[in-house]
Amino acid sequence: MWAYFVFCILIVKKGMGQFIKTIVGLIMFVHFFSCTDTYTICDVNTGVYEKSGFYHITGGIEQVAYAPSFSLQPLGSTSPIYSNVATISKFSLPLNPLLDSAKYQLSVNLTAYPDTITFVYTNQPFTINPDCGNIYINTLTRVSVTKHHVDSATIVNNMVTNVSGENLKIYF
Repeated sequence: MWAYFVFCILIVKKGMGQFIKTIVGLIMFVHFFSCTDTYTICDVNTGVYEKSGFYHITGGIEQVAYAPSFSLQPLGSTSPIYSNVATISKFSLPLNPLLDSAKYQLSVNLTAYPDTITFVYTNQPFTINPDCGNIYINTLTRVSVTKHHVDSATIVNNMVTNVSGENLKIYF
């Protein structure tokens, strides 16, 4: 970069016309000061996912639980989000910003009958930055789950954002 700068200065000093000197000077100025900023606000995570964790209570003490074989897919869909994932304790799932509820088929064990988990929520657009666009944050109002293998589900943080921690505890 500095070699290019020195080369251009030498060319300008060798007697070119005023117009050429101005053009070369402008090119040098633009090139020299066109460094890109390494920080941009648009690098902010824009993925908004509901985050859940598995738990069980043993002797009155809550402990992290691991599903032996975890599968999750939207109810009525044939495309799983997770398919037979071994020993998982935490997972994330998308909530559709165009709807106010979502149902998923959840299985924590290959031999167990799958449970249905239903999320009821509200949506609100949130502008990250005018150049970067919007995300939709969700507020969980209710979660219900069938009790084939899952015992219960508890909302621990109802705000589903791009930076929120765990939103739901699922006990089995």
